[in-house]
Amino acid sequence: MEASPSLFTCADVGPNDVTLFVTDNNGHVNTCNAVVTVQDIIPPDVYCQDITVQLDGSGNATISWADIDNGSDDASGIQFMSVSPNAFTCDDIGPNTVTLMVTDIYGNSNNCTATVTVEDNVGPSVLCPANRSEPADESENFTLPDYSGLAIVSDNCSADPMITQSPSVGTVINGIGTIQTITLLAEDEHGNSSQCAFDINLVEGTGPRITCPGDQAEYVDDNCQFILPDYTGVAAVSGADTVTQSPGPGTVITGSSSVQIIRLVARTFTGDSATCNFNVLLSDPLPPVVICRNDTVIYTQTGNCSAVVNNISPVSGTDNCGVQQISYELTGSTIGSGLNDASGATFDLGLTTVWYKITDNSGNMDSCSFDVTVLADMVAPDSAFPDRNNICPGDGTITLSFAGGEPGSEAKATWYAGSSLLVNIGRGNNLNVAAPVVNTSYFVRFEGDCDTSAVAGFLLRVNSGSDAPSSAMSDKDTVCSGEGTITLTYFGGSPGSDALANWYSDEHFLDHIGVGNNLEVPSPLATTSYHVRFESACDTSNPVSTVVHVLSRPVPVFVEKDDQACISGTLSRYIVAGLPGSKFSWSLTGGTIIADYNDSIYIDWGSIAGIYEISVTETSASGCPSYPLTTMVNVSGPDIELGPERGVCEGNTIEIIPQGNFTYHMWHDGSTGTSYLADTTELVKIQVFDQDGCTAFDSVQVTLYPLPAVNLGRDTALCGNNSIILDAGNPGAMYLWSTGETTREIEVYAGQQDISVAVTYGNDCSATDIISILPCGGGEVLGDIPNLFTPNGDGVNDTWFFYESAGFPEMVVVIYDRWGKRVYISEPGYPVPWDGRSMHGVDMPMDSYHYIIKPGEGYDDVVGTITIVR
Repeated sequence: MEASPSLFTCADVGPNDVTLFVTDNNGHVNTCNAVVTVQDIIPPDVYCQDITVQLDGSGNATISWADIDNGSDDASGIQFMSVSPNAFTCDDIGPNTVTLMVTDIYGNSNNCTATVTVEDNVGPSVLCPANRSEPADESENFTLPDYSGLAIVSDNCSADPMITQSPSVGTVINGIGTIQTITLLAEDEHGNSSQCAFDINLVEGTGPRITCPGDQAEYVDDNCQFILPDYTGVAAVSGADTVTQSPGPGTVITGSSSVQIIRLVARTFTGDSATCNFNVLLSDPLPPVVICRNDTVIYTQTGNCSAVVNNISPVSGTDNCGVQQISYELTGSTIGSGLNDASGATFDLGLTTVWYKITDNSGNMDSCSFDVTVLADMVAPDSAFPDRNNICPGDGTITLSFAGGEPGSEAKATWYAGSSLLVNIGRGNNLNVAAPVVNTSYFVRFEGDCDTSAVAGFLLRVNSGSDAPSSAMSDKDTVCSGEGTITLTYFGGSPGSDALANWYSDEHFLDHIGVGNNLEVPSPLATTSYHVRFESACDTSNPVSTVVHVLSRPVPVFVEKDDQACISGTLSRYIVAGLPGSKFSWSLTGGTIIADYNDSIYIDWGSIAGIYEISVTETSASGCPSYPLTTMVNVSGPDIELGPERGVCEGNTIEIIPQGNFTYHMWHDGSTGTSYLADTTELVKIQVFDQDGCTAFDSVQVTLYPLPAVNLGRDTALCGNNSIILDAGNPGAMYLWSTGETTREIEVYAGQQDISVAVTYGNDCSATDIISILPCGGGEVLGDIPNLFTPNGDGVNDTWFFYESAGFPEMVVVIYDRWGKRVYISEPGYPVPWDGRSMHGVDMPMDSYHYIIKPGEGYDDVVGTITIVR
């Protein structure tokens, strides 16, 4: 027994098809197929290595899996690697265990551990102060202080590195001009160190110096406060290490016009100091605010001409630092002044303005004012009015009245004619006076001992008389009866108040036709006199008049007309009679005037049926038009429709059925059937008639189309992967295959089936064909393969090759000698044709050999003989 294939590698992981060949003692061979599933369950080989990493300047370090991997491997291939943890900080200094995880392409994983030693080899950062001068004492000695506080030090891992000074604190140096280098060494907790240096120059002991700025003028805020800033920056300082201020920056001081002493102290590290003072002068720039009351009105008691006014103090008076004084002043009807509050003062009749002035401690001021009006106990009348207005001149008497108001004690309502209030015409309400002859203004007011109220009044209008118009005219002296309109105009004269120009069409002024000048009215039917005059309630003026003469209208009549006409028929004539010298105007709602002879016309009614109107108007020699004379004409005829062009497929007929409204018809061949049958290319025509003898025509083109020719060929068999292209022909046609495809050509593969196609041209003429694809048993295809080949190395026919093998990808070829011994078996698909050698590579002798070809599942084996000729 043999299995093929029998050897597998990582490339074969997954399902694999295997053929088992079994041979008995007589050389007979049989086979079966199986699936061998190859699996990879072996994890990768993982190898780690220990490493050391350094923290950077920020105290961090990172690694990757490549830093730990020491040659890990897997037969199938590694998918990915990872290491955890992979980030370290100052907290991880020393040995740390990490895990390397390795996974192959089939998900098998393995891991190993390694030690990552984290080290900190970064020294602190240290920055020394600048070179400086130090004062010597009178013995020219100077004791070194601790300069470490002046250094700027930082480290990646240590929060507070240790600083060592050399020479050490307390060392005494001597001699003016001596320069001593000071070294500051910073060391972190892991032993890393850095250093810096600076020089000191020993000078005579002058000590620090400071000069204060001049006195500072500052302003308080809305709360009368000022926050001290830092003044050390504006002082002139030398030889000092620090400068302090008292009171310190941020201290709140208060008060306007107050003084605050500021002290500045300059010091060195050795304890020497210098002091200066200056003043901060506070000012208040904000003015106070005073708010007055609203204007007020006070009424006196009966018989008094003044009043005591209370509750008129300011609504408020405020200042951020305090109010020094509030005063008031009275101007207008009352004069006076005082402090704090004007309430309780006596105010005279009339309007008094009260002014309040407020002053703060810094001399800032504000003021406000309001009005106090003192009135006697009277209120002016609200309105005045007559019992009637727009009167005629001197028309009897009128009654003068007022409404509202309050006269108060001893005051009287007094009336005046004219705005000057000089002509007193009486007292009291509802006063009767003679009617004036011209427009007059009347006024009334309350008058008393202490006061006089405001007036109320009105204008009484007196209508004026009219002056009669001087003449009248029409824009047309002569018109046709009832034709259009005329415009009536008057000249001169003057209408009085409320008078209107009224027009009449009779001398008795009974037929009123309108009002106004340039009056447009319809033209009269007969000669008419028009009269106009001015009319008002007070008078009526004399009239003036004008005459409009009227001409009569002509009345035309038809003497010849045709009330019935055929569409597309002969011309119709229409004639009218009228006055000598008249002109006639014709109009139609259908048809066309072919000839116009003034009193007669000829009409072509065209091809559209309907009821149409003819209208004619006569205009006489004097220019007067008649009313339109009309008549209706019924234009009719049969209608016929044979429809659009038709196509008929070869061997068929088409029926033409006329559609329309007619009583009789005849086809082009003289027949009178209800329809016409066509089976060839021809022009089908018809003539129809109606009951009035009118006729109509129509035609339709019929075209004969041939059927398409379709031939898919003979029935055929297909095997394996073989296929066939089916062509339905007839370019430009529409196609529908039984497979659902709509292209001209389709490709068909092996398998028993019937394939049909319907081919249709755009004229709907169609034809069909069908082809059968027969089943394949293998022998149908492989029955004609070669039965001889010559493997002699001449390059011609050296192998047993046949093209049909390409259609069977699972095909296996087995060769036996005449004694039934198997000498050759191919790989599936017969990829390498037999070259006449045994499976051991030995040339087989010239002879005939038996073969079994196994095409694959679904096909019968093919057997035969193949002969080797050398």
